[in-house]
Amino acid sequence: MRKPVFVIGGGNSAGQAAVYLAKFASRVTILVRDKSLAQSMSEYLITEIDATPNIGLMWRVEVVGAAGDGRLETIDVRDRVSGAADTLPAAALFILIGAEPFT
Repeated sequence: MRKPVFVIGGGNSAGQAAVYLAKFASRVTILVRDKSLAQSMSEYLITEIDATPNIGLMWRVEVVGAAGDGRLETIDVRDRVSGAADTLPAAALFILIGAEPFT
């Protein structure tokens, strides 16, 4: 059964992972701390992500929690602008923030 997964990051590694994972997951959501991918990701990858129907993006967010009973079941995501938080179902969380993350 295909399940939703999340990728944290805004660079090429995160984009490549999302495109790959989209083959296996019901939905891949890329969680990006900034408001754009233009400065951190190659244009060809942005185009490929836009063309993949089961990849979505959430802008200006950060993961602030995770929960599950023996495995990941949900993540808590907070909007960095409004501070609003949301709990989302998640089967996996992949962190691709680079060797020197911009956090």
